Amino acid sequence: MAANDRAALEVVAFQLAARLEEYEAECREMVRTWYDADLYEQVSRSVDVMRLHCASIPQLSVPWVALLIAHTELVHCLWKVGADLPASAPRMQDCLRGHAAALGRLQERCIWLFSRAEH
Repeated sequence: MAANDRAALEVVAFQLAARLEEYEAECREMVRTWYDADLYEQVSRSVDVMRLHCASIPQLSVPWVALLIAHTELVHCLWKVGADLPASAPRMQDCLRGHAAALGRLQERCIWLFSRAEH
């Protein structure tokens, strides 16, 4: 990999890692305060930004899609919580665990790419 390519990968991986941390905090708050329309919109914007970062690094496509699916499942669960599913329900807890696992895998992959770009 050329030095310029490594530098670009490093920048994007670093930006994505930072955005993932922000997204994680936003999602925790979104779960806690469901339904805050402004916060939901902010989380949606974060997903859009992360999508752009991931699109520029093909090695992230699988963990990115997994996070996108987990995000969708989490939001679906939250809509049900607002209607009739308690936050402590096993389905909601499964969604939260699945989302955390998918987020963790993307973070790990991003950090792996970032550290690999340094060499």
